[in-house]
Amino acid sequence: MNDTNNPQDHTQIACTTCNYDLQGIDLAGCCPECGDPIITDCFWCDYDLTNTAPDSRCPECGVPATTSIGKSPLATTPLDLLQTIHKGFRLVTLLILLYIVWAVVAAIGLVGIGLSSMDSGAMSLLAIPISIISNGIIFGIIFGWWKLASPVPGLPIDVDGSDRRSFLNATLLAFAIATAISMLVSFIPTNLDPDAPFTTVDYIMSGVQFIAFIVMVVMYFAQMRYLQWFAKVAKNNKMHKRAKHMMWSGPLIFIVGFFILFLGPLIVLVLYWNTLEYLRRDVKKIIKSKAAFA
Repeated sequence: MNDTNNPQDHTQIACTTCNYDLQGIDLAGCCPECGDPIITDCFWCDYDLTNTAPDSRCPECGVPATTSIGKSPLATTPLDLLQTIHKGFRLVTLLILLYIVWAVVAAIGLVGIGLSSMDSGAMSLLAIPISIISNGIIFGIIFGWWKLASPVPGLPIDVDGSDRRSFLNATLLAFAIATAISMLVSFIPTNLDPDAPFTTVDYIMSGVQFIAFIVMVVMYFAQMRYLQWFAKVAKNNKMHKRAKHMMWSGPLIFIVGFFILFLGPLIVLVLYWNTLEYLRRDVKKIIKSKAAFA
């Protein structure tokens, strides 16, 4: 077990280029296997650290130089925590796919039942199990996000993502509450006749759904901010740029594409899922690399 108070123990398990074990190597030099410099650019601000002492900090952002060694600062994270984060990513990505399939099946089923002239009372009863399953999947996605946003020890306090994690967790909790209320309200029987006048229940349902939508939008921005940070510490510049870009392009594509055969929401969902999947794979690679040197 490495002593976490030793700066060299915060080096990342292996060489960025060839995966050579760097433990015990002079960090100011080059990898003895491939010859590439062990310290290159700062993982946080991209400042050139080639001539920076390993035990010093980045002159640009102040992050310890040792955290920029190797494939990712996450490599010093305990294996069990990495596995928890990976399970969170896996749960979210799988449940998103399940939700899409379920939404299509439920929509087709409701249309088919509607065409068979089922009465309003029976339709309301059918909406209950559909709501339970749909919102159950959403709760699973929220739980997955909570796991993948687990605190990561060992990172410098100014880049540990604690502020983004706190905001994300607050929005996850708010969305869970809004989802629970929305599900309970959906159990109240309503008149499904589109020509029927609005009732008090209809106004309550509309208000709850509106609030849930606003919370979901805020949560989306919190998630993109967190994924920007996570992509940084995972050293995935492509996903960092995508998450940063999707802060504004996601809502724009959603709104504009909504009126083009509902393609906007689908495109945003695909990009959202793909970003999570790429970062999941990054965590999986780190886990495999860490296990190889265990």
